[in-house]
Amino acid sequence: MFEDVRGVVAEIVQRPPETITTDSTFAELELDSLAIAEFTVVAEKRLGVVVDIDAVSGVGTVGELVDLMSGAAAGAAR
Repeated sequence: MFEDVRGVVAEIVQRPPETITTDSTFAELELDSLAIAEFTVVAEKRLGVVVDIDAVSGVGTVGELVDLMSGAAAGAAR
C-alpha cells in the first residue's frame, strides 16, 4: 500500500516518489486541504479505496495515511 499511496501523493505534490517516506509530513509536502481533497478522489479512482476526507485531514504523515488507507481497504474487503 505504501508504494501506491506514495505514488498518488508524489503526483499531487509534483515530487519524485523516492523523496517521499513514511515519515514525510503533510506540512513538509505542502499538502493543503485542496491537495487532500484531490488525494481522496484519486485514491478512490486509482486504488479503489474510499476514505473520508475528514479522516485524511486528521493524519499528519504519509505513514499514518498508509495506515488509514490500509484500514479502509481491509474494511471494504469484508
